[in-house]
Amino acid sequence: MSNAPILIVDDEPLNLDALRHILEQDHRLVVARNGREALAAVAKHKPSLILMDIQMPEMDGYDACLALKADPATEAIPVIFVTSLSETWDEATGFECGAVDYIVKPVSPQVVRARVRTHLSLVRASDLERSYRDAIYMLGRAGHFNDNDTGVHIWRMAAYARELALAAGWHHDDCHNLELAAPMHDTGKMGIPGSILRKPGKLDADEWQVMKTHARIGYEILRGSDAPVFRLAAEVALRHHEKWDGSGYPDGLAGSAIPESARIVAIADVFDALTMRRPYKEPWPMAQVIAHMKQGAGNHFDPALIAHFTAILPRLLAIKAEWDAREAASGGAAAAGAEAARPAERALVLSAKEVIHAHREWKVRFQRAMAQRLRLNVEEIASDQCCPFGKWLGCLGHGRRRPPASHEDCAALHRAFHAEAGRVADLINRGDFRTAARMLAHGSVYAQASDRLVAGVKVLFREVQEGQAVGHEPALARPVAARG
Repeated sequence: MSNAPILIVDDEPLNLDALRHILEQDHRLVVARNGREALAAVAKHKPSLILMDIQMPEMDGYDACLALKADPATEAIPVIFVTSLSETWDEATGFECGAVDYIVKPVSPQVVRARVRTHLSLVRASDLERSYRDAIYMLGRAGHFNDNDTGVHIWRMAAYARELALAAGWHHDDCHNLELAAPMHDTGKMGIPGSILRKPGKLDADEWQVMKTHARIGYEILRGSDAPVFRLAAEVALRHHEKWDGSGYPDGLAGSAIPESARIVAIADVFDALTMRRPYKEPWPMAQVIAHMKQGAGNHFDPALIAHFTAILPRLLAIKAEWDAREAASGGAAAAGAEAARPAERALVLSAKEVIHAHREWKVRFQRAMAQRLRLNVEEIASDQCCPFGKWLGCLGHGRRRPPASHEDCAALHRAFHAEAGRVADLINRGDFRTAARMLAHGSVYAQASDRLVAGVKVLFREVQEGQAVGHEPALARPVAARG
């Protein structure tokens, strides 16, 4: 994208000429005269940045920006509005539509060049971050190229590591780096023969000695970079098989002598390995996995980290369900680790994630409706019975067992959310896109209703799961499971 042109959109030839004169010496330029032409130019030229007027015929800048942000292929392209409108209300509307900046007419050459330079540098940084992630992904996959693990394993395990580091008090940026470093923990397996990695039975003593060398091989590969993520990855690769009691490898380190990063990844890796199918074993039942992890505290694992692991287990199970669903959707081997949970328990975890995702997706649907001028069924959207979760709540309320205490609260939050969604849909049908965009913005009544519903769903499902744990009948399992 760094070599892509800048798109200038304005219906006034004098304005186009002014911006062209300012930028043409340093940048390739493409021009359009209204929002519709802009969308066509974006599809054809894939610009790195868009400078766009607001008041234009056929399609104004607000609607064009909404259309760009509703399309996953164009949502990342930064849009700067160039306009004579400088009132606060218009600025707020533009930012809610997805613009990143404003330039006020008459334009100053110095301001235009500075703003363009700033936002192109952000685009390049984003491209570099994407390349960085791609390199990390490829190294992570390379470590498992000759074994039977799926690509999902390394990223699911990395997500566990991030959550555990967060619970242990790590800074958010350090948690992010660990999530990027963790997938490279088995990079050294590139140096292990495939016959050993794919062996369906237990390794013999000689094979085991060869297998153990992967920790140091990975370290030697990864320590060649001074980048913080790769330094962390080298540390994790070398030490993630050390054990708290000193019985691990390659050097038999014990206790706090083992870097905390490696202690965290060790827990995440073992937890994921036990809950997924591998050539030499079936996935363990979740209750057995959790018991094993707790039993490992003080010998295999850091006891303090196992306490954090236990405390955040609901979050880890939600992450597992999300990645299992992704793997199943992409044709993974029977959703690998999903078999570790009991069917009713798995349905509950998955359904909570589905409910939250489905209700957050309404914002995307509304943005797409505005961009494509779609008409919406307001009455249906405003009804809390328009989605499977509404019917699901009804089944719970009329079941044989008494519903959890949070059932009525969650049902009320669900009704409130759909009432607000119905108001947004009505505005879209009436063509009042600016007000609709403001209703969808962060901090709006709609956004608050969505956030409260998400919190309510989490409480409800936690109570249902706790009821299962003490032997109550899983009243919600059948309705949710039937959807699949």
